[in-house]
Amino acid sequence: IELDPWWFDESAEGFMRMTNYTGRADLFPTGLQGFHEALGVALDVYAEYYDANFPLFGELGVGTIEPTFMGGGFLPNNDGATLFYKTLLGHWAQWGARSHEIDFLWSTVYQQFSPFTAFPDAAHSWLAGMANGALANGIGIQYCGATAFDALEALYFPAVTNARAANDYECYESYRVGEGNLLLWALGLAPSKDVVWTTADQPTLDDGSGCSFGPQVCAYG
Repeated sequence: IELDPWWFDESAEGFMRMTNYTGRADLFPTGLQGFHEALGVALDVYAEYYDANFPLFGELGVGTIEPTFMGGGFLPNNDGATLFYKTLLGHWAQWGARSHEIDFLWSTVYQQFSPFTAFPDAAHSWLAGMANGALANGIGIQYCGATAFDALEALYFPAVTNARAANDYECYESYRVGEGNLLLWALGLAPSKDVVWTTADQPTLDDGSGCSFGPQVCAYG
């Protein structure tokens, strides 16, 4: 089961900046491991950016890079990526995770930000750090918001098993997987779609934009 962005405490200083890796205490009073054991299924843990004070940066002595897309946040730098992800994914694996989704790849690291625009192998080495950390913990990686470059890079990394082939679960976009499928299947990656809502009993069923988020979209669209 995928834990989408709602699962973690988010910094008020930026978009989807994770402040800790243990999960919201109000949603997971027994922690991720307790949730996993009660549910009896493996977890797919979502992340994008991290807060500047994210515990592992200081604990591991890992330097950071700071993208600025949609309020930005921080990521481990190239030199520290393997150690950071090996440690982080190790915790999540211990608590029941078998997959990690990294989102907004098209905007997170490659398109606009140093050092990825300054060195030809920078993006590859950063992705390798994440993939190596995942492989060491028996965790698969799901790419989301990936470019063709990301999909091609996945050929180097056995830990990368699948990638999102469609848009988010709104406005009947999540079923449009055809174009993405063509590339992903050709590269040996399984295409995936966004999460499924199976009940209309949701706190944000209508966000006021005219788009529905209900099961008629997620299950059939």
